[in-house]
This record gives sequence, structure tokens and C-alpha cells, in this order.
Amino acid sequence: MRWINALERRLGHLAVPGLIRIIVAFNVLVFFLLQAKPSFIEVLELRPERVFAGELWRLVSYAFIPGVGVHGLRSPLFLLLYLNLLWVVGEGLEQAWGSFKLNLFYLIGLIGTSVAVCFWNVDDATGFYLNTSLLLAFATLFPNFTFLLYFILPTRVKWLALLTVFFLGLTFLGGDVSVRVGIVVALANYLLFFGPAWIAHWREQGRVVRRQQEFQMAQYEDSEEEAALHHCKICGRTELSSPELDFRVAADGEEYCLAHLPSRQTLQEGPPPLPRER
Repeated sequence: MRWINALERRLGHLAVPGLIRIIVAFNVLVFFLLQAKPSFIEVLELRPERVFAGELWRLVSYAFIPGVGVHGLRSPLFLLLYLNLLWVVGEGLEQAWGSFKLNLFYLIGLIGTSVAVCFWNVDDATGFYLNTSLLLAFATLFPNFTFLLYFILPTRVKWLALLTVFFLGLTFLGGDVSVRVGIVVALANYLLFFGPAWIAHWREQGRVVRRQQEFQMAQYEDSEEEAALHHCKICGRTELSSPELDFRVAADGEEYCLAHLPSRQTLQEGPPPLPRER
């Protein structure tokens, strides 16, 4: 996209390489801190009243709470699976996009989630939806990439993404306004990066379908005209297009329908004009 490329030319030097690796490392650190002191999560949560009181670090720190919901993941196994997936997705996106575009993608999602929590009272105060947007972006770029789910089951990322979209859809339909806003705003980065490409793709598909239909219709008309035995020289109708017509061969050797069949005198003067539409 042009606006992204323009930003990269101006601000590319500010990009943080390995951003997702850093986020994974902070998730691990926070996980162990919460095991030692569960109340520490209160310092990291994105609470609007505390943000408006000046605790601005909460606009970022909530993304380090590992997992789903304000209490995060408590199981080391699920945390390992979650962070391994996040690591692989982050590395793949950085290789495909470069550091700046990945930073921008994450920053837009971070801002979107913060805005949703602070102004629409969205309950999700972790980076779950934000990290979900990373998964969807990765699946869009590398749909056939295979994960070892639970380190055992080979699973293509496109199926994992579709399953995620399905559950997000259920959450969206079953949630209140704040939940719906939270999902849409947190996934705004995906919509900004991939929405124009999807729209252009659908438009092009529509044009392709129309061209195919026009081509098939033209072929049908040509084949119909070639297959017809009788043609009226004046109106061009055939026994296929107008089965109710009768055709005759006039003295000039041409074939006409009865409505346009000329007399000998008319043939000498010229062919009759087409009837005017009323």
C-alpha cells in the first residue's frame, strides 16, 4: 500500500527489529511474576480510570499479560503452545514485511485495543485479539504453512485461522456492543492492511465472471446463427430465434420471413424498409 510505503521511507529507521520476540519474552517474564505474586497483574491491566489518572504504561503493559482474559493463561503447557505460535507468526511476518510494517501493524492493533477498552469499556484487557490479528495476517500470506499442533498434529495455518474466525464470529454475534467494538477495533490493523486487496480481488473476480458470461453468450449466439437453416434478409430472424415464423425464397434468390417477403415490383424498386416500432 502506498501510504505504508510512504511512512516506511520517512520513519523506517524507528522500527524495532524482532518486536514479537520481545513481546514473547515479556509474556514469559510476566507469567513467572504472576506465579510468584498474582496481584502483580493489577499493575499491568488496562484500566481506563488509571490511564486517565496518568498511568500511561498500561496502554502497552496489558499486551504482556499472557493469554486470554484479564487473568491470563495459568497452564505452562498452553502458555508454551500460545507463545510458540506467536513466535512463529511474528518471525514469518517480519521476514515477509520487514520490521517497519510489522511494527506498524502491531502498533495500529495496540492503539485500537486501547481505544476500545478506554472508551467502550471492553472487558478484554490482554493482547489476545491483537495477537489474533497477527495469526490472521500470517494465514493470509502463508495459508499452507503447517504447524505441529500440540507439537504432534500437523495443521495448516489456514484451518487454524478459519477456526479462529468462526469462534470470533460467535463471540461477535453473542456479545454486547462493547465486545463487538472490541473485536472490530482490535482487528482494524488487519482490515487496513488486507481490506483494500480483498476488495480489489472481489471486484476483479466480478469482472472475470461478467467477461466469461459475455463470451459464453456470444459463442451461443454465433453457434445459434450458424446452426439456423433459414435467415430473413431484412430482420435477421431465424427459425431458432423465432420458431413461429415461416420463410420463403423470393425471386432474387434471398430468403425472407413472410412479414418481409417482397413482391416482384418491390424487388425492382429495392428492399422494403424495416417497420417502425410503435
